[in-house]
Amino acid sequence: MSIADNRSMSALRARFCFDDVQQWSPRWRGEATTRVKSLPVQIRSQGLLVTLATLMNEGRDHSMPLVDVLARWLLEAAPKRTLRAPTGQTDRTRLLGACSTASRAEYAAAQHEAILLFDQIKLYAVALHGEKREHHG
Repeated sequence: MSIADNRSMSALRARFCFDDVQQWSPRWRGEATTRVKSLPVQIRSQGLLVTLATLMNEGRDHSMPLVDVLARWLLEAAPKRTLRAPTGQTDRTRLLGACSTASRAEYAAAQHEAILLFDQIKLYAVALHGEKREHHG
């Protein structure tokens, strides 16, 4: 992938993340902001499949939108998709299935992209929904 392709992919990912984070519900966005901060490290240490299963198992209002955004990006929106997913299931189930049947190279590429996605979401979530700090001057 060329430098221009990397920049284009980064710009597309950034726009996708910004659009998603802007729409987060006030009811759960604070918890989602806190949760997303740990996801890149969790994926690096436990792997994408375990992290995905953990998020799905949490089943919380703030966890499922994080699974959904990852599924939409990896399975539908990313210009370069490495995972092949079955049809006729929910995006969450499709993503879990695609991760569990992917080749090593496909899984590694999807895992890398998931880390980049959650790093970007984390930046926007903190900027848009993070704790407000008082400025003392």
